Amino acid sequence: GTVSGAGLYYAGDAVTISATPNEGYNFIGWALEPNDGVIVSRNLNYTFTMDAQNVAYVALFEEAPLPATVHVNFDSYVGSVFINNVESHDYEGFIGDTIILHAVANTGFHFDHWEGLSSDYDTLSETITFVITEATTEITCFFAENIGIDDVNSDNITIYSANNNIIVRGAEQQTVRVFDAVGRLVAQRTNASDTEIIAMPNTGIYLVQVGNNAARRVVVRR
Repeated sequence: GTVSGAGLYYAGDAVTISATPNEGYNFIGWALEPNDGVIVSRNLNYTFTMDAQNVAYVALFEEAPLPATVHVNFDSYVGSVFINNVESHDYEGFIGDTIILHAVANTGFHFDHWEGLSSDYDTLSETITFVITEATTEITCFFAENIGIDDVNSDNITIYSANNNIIVRGAEQQTVRVFDAVGRLVAQRTNASDTEIIAMPNTGIYLVQVGNNAARRVVVRR
């Protein structure tokens, strides 16, 4: 940036100093030299009464944040995405901003995954805390239809199938067992995570039991 107003003044004179930031920078404020970090004015044009001693002011500038947009694709028929608690497809802000994305499925559907996020993020989590690093970001939220199951049982455990997988949510630290249609145990997870993804080798009907709860029917389709 540039400044003006320096010169020879007498004690008691009214002195005006001015700052003009260059493109891409913002003016922070005026500070006395040596700069102790104390801002005496945040006005571009600052007027003060001259002292009997020499004084020096320094204009402080900072790089302006770069504008950024985030667009989230989702089908409102099957669910919604909330950006910072507001249902929306778009966010306009700056690089470096942190936003919270939260997916909410409509009745008969469930959240499946996000696309457009780097490997730093858990794309299977319904809620994402996202830091904007690019001027333009496009993210897609996918929902899937519930097939052959209820949405949530009395223990707030959600079970559904997607892409030849059986997905169990809310069964953390419990034992999850998967049986085929004739009752044979085909998979088991002890001390399950909050989201357990169990790959099924074949399509068909399976029974999923969490802990000592009643088994629930799941249809796996391609």
